[in-house]
Amino acid sequence: MEVPKTPLGKTYGAGFNGLTASTRLRLTSREASPESEIGNFHPGLSLNTPNELFQITKPGLYTLEMQFQFLVPTNPANVGFALARTPVVRMIVRNQ
Repeated sequence: MEVPKTPLGKTYGAGFNGLTASTRLRLTSREASPESEIGNFHPGLSLNTPNELFQITKPGLYTLEMQFQFLVPTNPANVGFALARTPVVRMIVRNQ
């Protein structure tokens, strides 16, 4: 059974399948590493919580499916990109 999406959940990732290696985007480089140059944790990108994306009203265990994609530079000048997609990742989420 699918859980209904919130208004944010209906738009979140809506363009996922439209991204290609030739998509014209204004790209910004972001470092995502366990430690930054000054030794503090640097989480990279933040994701919304399941409760922000879905109308979860009952307590219990839910399966959240996620997939990520990246544009990977194909040369040192960062003018060409290859699209890389992860397999679907399934995570169990507990709503209390």
